Amino acid sequence: MTDHNSRQATPAIALLAFACGVAVGNVYFPQAIGPLVASGLGVSPDSAATVVTATQFGYAAGIYLLVPLGDRLRPRPLLVTLLTLTGLGLLAASSARALLPLVVASALVGAVTVIAPLAGVLAAGLVPAERRGVVSGTLLSGSLAGMLLSRAVGGALGDWLGWRAPYVLAAALSFTVAVLLARMLPTLPPSARAPYPALLAAPLRLLRTEPELRRSCLYQATVFAGFSAVWTGVALLLTGPLYGMSAKAAGLLALVNAATMLCTPVAGRLVDRRVRTGSTSCASSWSAPRRWCWRSAAWAACPG
Repeated sequence: MTDHNSRQATPAIALLAFACGVAVGNVYFPQAIGPLVASGLGVSPDSAATVVTATQFGYAAGIYLLVPLGDRLRPRPLLVTLLTLTGLGLLAASSARALLPLVVASALVGAVTVIAPLAGVLAAGLVPAERRGVVSGTLLSGSLAGMLLSRAVGGALGDWLGWRAPYVLAAALSFTVAVLLARMLPTLPPSARAPYPALLAAPLRLLRTEPELRRSCLYQATVFAGFSAVWTGVALLLTGPLYGMSAKAAGLLALVNAATMLCTPVAGRLVDRRVRTGSTSCASSWSAPRRWCWRSAAWAACPG
């Protein structure tokens, strides 16, 4: 890939990083407004926390069931479709009058907002092999920004306008990103023609044959479970009778990790410098197993 083509890809990379932030933010802002949902719908805080649980389970299902479609379908229409469905799900959540419809809509949003693992592989194919580390770091920075800022903005907006307002804002951002991606992303062919069942089976085959991968997944699963439990519970704790803080304060607490947004591009540059000799062969075959490994790495980075 020439330097000219690489420069042309820069706006697309920036847009994909923004898309990652918006998509990941859809998973995390409900953690900050759980107490507002509880009071708004007249349910207990424990019951309101099922909204967060449903979103996370939906996200896990979407990663396994929908992300492999990135190998069979053209990237641009797939991303646009998923973001459009995400926006519709967020609007449905914002209009929920009871907890059950909100939980169902949240699970749908989680399932279709799997933009980050798809964008990571797409962005890596837009730049030369020696720049893939920094590009991956840039996209992870976008994901981290969405994770952190969505809590802060969601909590503040929920305190000001009610718990439905963050859902409306998230829907507007999802629709906006869908339009931008439709206009700015290049038209690329599918990367593989393998049947869908084979794509689903590939990660399972890797887990069966790679003990180090199984160990890594176990570590990441425990870290992610603890991270999600803490951030779901901290909003209930801070807004409860012991501290009496607002949802805005609970959301702002997430900004203590803001430095991580700046660290990931630096780490990507270090990777580009140290593993250039092996990166070309490694990146030449971004098939379903590698796509699956990338999204595992993204999950592990976000809690950091």
